[in-house]
Amino acid sequence: MSEDITKGASAPVEPTFDNFGQNCVEGGEISEFSAVPGTTNSQGGIQGDLKNQDVSNDQIQGELKNQVASNHRIPQKKQKKKKGVHKKKLSRKLERYESQALATPSSVWRDDSGGNAWVGERGYRVKPLVVIDLNGVLVERMERGDATGENDCDGFGGGRGYKVMLTKGELEEIMKDYAVAVWSSGDKKSVKKILAGVYGGLVERFVFVWGGERCLGDREVGRGHRNTKRKPLRRVHGEFAGIWDERNCLLVDDSEEKVVEGDRRIVVGADDVNRLKEVIGEEFSKERA
Repeated sequence: MSEDITKGASAPVEPTFDNFGQNCVEGGEISEFSAVPGTTNSQGGIQGDLKNQDVSNDQIQGELKNQVASNHRIPQKKQKKKKGVHKKKLSRKLERYESQALATPSSVWRDDSGGNAWVGERGYRVKPLVVIDLNGVLVERMERGDATGENDCDGFGGGRGYKVMLTKGELEEIMKDYAVAVWSSGDKKSVKKILAGVYGGLVERFVFVWGGERCLGDREVGRGHRNTKRKPLRRVHGEFAGIWDERNCLLVDDSEEKVVEGDRRIVVGADDVNRLKEVIGEEFSKERA
């Protein structure tokens, strides 16, 4: 009897490993993998159990590595900030201005028709840049409630009112022949808030709006020890190298204390603001005369 049973029975199927830690194929059927009785599912117990099933050592090590890698993701190291990132951003900024110059005229660029356009180092025409102070030129700070004129604004920037010295229409006239930027010694956020309240969408046409964070103290420009914030135009020249420099860049401020000696500038009073475009034209014409 025993011999007949042996003849009709198929040979036992050796267990093979599949999907480590989850399934083990035995005789074509998938069953849960269990550790050898008396052991735990530690790497040592698993290795011993796999060896009992005649699984090669290379396969054991490979499956263990795969399991560890899937369960424990190695955190990526934080990338250090590469040097030269600021230069790349500046380069992209200049490329953007160049693309504007080659396309259609804007508040920054002029076409080849001439006018007040200057030829820049990069071979195209640009409008001369006029960097204007906020308080004392564009607006005049007043106590809250005192701004009662037709073009005055109340409640901008720290709750104070502002008397508009240069109207929106006058600013648009200046922008026809000049690129315009704003540089104030005040807080940049407050400056933008005031500009938006006074000039609305015209703010989008400013080349830039800078606040006191871009100014330099007296010690940094070699002028005494007072805490006056000054506006060196070399910072503008450096930011827009090859586009605007001492030949085609002008600072307009109401205070001699805030300008840097040697910079091209106009220190204006209230009467000058009323004819600001004319005053700017006179200054730029000096070098071309």
